Amino acid sequence: MKRVLLLSQLAAALALTAVLAPTANSAPAQHSISALWRFSDGSVVEGASSQLTRTDSGISLSQQTSAPAGHAVTVWWVIFNNPENCAGAPGVPTRCAEPDLFNPAVEASVQYAAGHVVGAAGAHRVGSYLSEGDTTNCPFEAFGEGFLCAGLIDARKADVHLVVRTHGPKLTAFMPGQIKSFEVACTPESSLGLGDGPNTCVDIQFAAHETA
Repeated sequence: MKRVLLLSQLAAALALTAVLAPTANSAPAQHSISALWRFSDGSVVEGASSQLTRTDSGISLSQQTSAPAGHAVTVWWVIFNNPENCAGAPGVPTRCAEPDLFNPAVEASVQYAAGHVVGAAGAHRVGSYLSEGDTTNCPFEAFGEGFLCAGLIDARKADVHLVVRTHGPKLTAFMPGQIKSFEVACTPESSLGLGDGPNTCVDIQFAAHETA
């Protein structure tokens, strides 16, 4: 009877170890905090902050900044999967910059993260999550399948920028697409030729979360 009980207890212990092992072996989440800078002049947005959390399976963001009241504003993941292949750009303080998006060796991806209409106080707070391997919500595939849509390949390795974009004042006729797309409600000139709306859309701010 004691032998049977001992074997039962051993089996239970092994089962518990099997359940806990993946958690125990997982690396802890990594957190980084970034300021937000204005595209217009490179100045820091006072009171704004961006936090990125990395795990073995994906990334999540929590970001707060100020934006024009009443505007439809979106936030975009801009991912440089192989930042060691970035060349950067003159005057740009980050390791990777816009020209690197078009270097195949960087394996870049631009994907929708979040969006909403800014309230009267001008506060813009968003949160979002992106899993490794997710290649949805890429706005530029009109230029070719997979264009700037590599997805997130390695959450621990990629440099991740967060771009804040205004689509101008909320227009009921263009909702909810105005807060869920790159081009809705935008003039063609302000949306790489993709839009057909009346508003001038502009990338206004960005945060940068770089790896070592």
